[in-house]
Amino acid sequence: MNVLFFSALPMARHGGVVRWMQQMVTTLRGMGHRVHGLTWGYAGRETAAGGVRMRPLRPAGQEIGQSTEQMERNTWGTEQSWEPDFHFLPVDPRVARVPLLRFWGPLFAAAQAGRSLIEEQRIQVVHCVAVYEAFSALLARGSGPAAVVLSIHGDYVTEMGQRRSSRLRRRLFLPAERRAFRGCDAVTTSSRWLRARLAAQIGSTRAAVIPNGIALPAEASLPGRRALELPEDRPVVLTVNNLYAPYRREGLAILAAAAPSIVERVPDVLFVVAGGVNHPERDRASLQWAQELTRGLPFHFTGYRPQSPADLMAAADLYLHSSALDNSPTAVLEAMALGKPVIATDVGGIPELVSDGETGLLVPLDAGALASATLRLLMDPALARSLGQRARARVRAEFTWARTGERFTELYEQVIQARVAGERER
Repeated sequence: MNVLFFSALPMARHGGVVRWMQQMVTTLRGMGHRVHGLTWGYAGRETAAGGVRMRPLRPAGQEIGQSTEQMERNTWGTEQSWEPDFHFLPVDPRVARVPLLRFWGPLFAAAQAGRSLIEEQRIQVVHCVAVYEAFSALLARGSGPAAVVLSIHGDYVTEMGQRRSSRLRRRLFLPAERRAFRGCDAVTTSSRWLRARLAAQIGSTRAAVIPNGIALPAEASLPGRRALELPEDRPVVLTVNNLYAPYRREGLAILAAAAPSIVERVPDVLFVVAGGVNHPERDRASLQWAQELTRGLPFHFTGYRPQSPADLMAAADLYLHSSALDNSPTAVLEAMALGKPVIATDVGGIPELVSDGETGLLVPLDAGALASATLRLLMDPALARSLGQRARARVRAEFTWARTGERFTELYEQVIQARVAGERER
């Protein structure tokens, strides 16, 4: 099967969706599919007169014109490469000077380049991970036989509503958004909760819930506490939080409110908070806010880390996921895969990952409930160990990348057949 991943995100080289996409590429190639890619960005005046000029995407997502030092500073710590068959489309930076073209210019350029790739490589499925990119992919596909699949990884409607500029843009571009959802051959989400949240946007388009997979860690290769500069004689409670999104901040505020009760019963406990958004100014401001919020409490903030938090998880006694809104957090699955007991707020799609009392503990958005659950596991190692063991078994049975690849392959086959049948009817 010939699949084209169509997204500007690989140029970002960081973020959960980028890692998801790269792992999807690796998984599908391992299953025998041929996987192509088209990504784009502003990178000098390299568009060709009278046509579209694309270049192979360099190893680990190195951008055209970017130094190796810059690439290493921005990479997110994976040894995998996008190559082969991934192409970078440089967009003339002069386009960015015009407000409307700043947004639409790269998408229209990508549509033109995508059309060439789809025709030349006989692409059967075009896979997108963003709504407006799906709109561009539909322009690229035109009336051709390729199927277009859109995978939504977060509650983007709520996220866009958090900023005035995003709300305005969404109102202006609502027709394009509707065209993207209704024109795709299928829309996927990683949780039933998110599918329900997007029901109005998805409409009658085929919708499928395909849980995210995770790469099962090689535990023997993970460093110990000493290498991570963590105390070896204290209970460590880990949480992953970017300290920036409002629902993440609300989650940290609840944890900070719960911490005094926990410290009173377990005085030597250490709360480790990992994460950031890879933006120096925002990370600096967020860290300052978090440190002020937790002043006088035993909190340690790692700041932004490009690599997976698996090393910290392996060193922690339990993983705590406190958030006011979440879809299908990979960090929860990673902790479960390592056999760590998980405590998570009962929001969004998290209950689809954690079964309360079986593979972890779910709590409401309440500091008292969070403190009680944390103390329960810190003071009952046998229960914590039992929950962790069952969590590990569930992840290895249901949330591997092999299983995710199988589910997407099945969906690809279905939408391809549906388009072929539609062509025959016409």
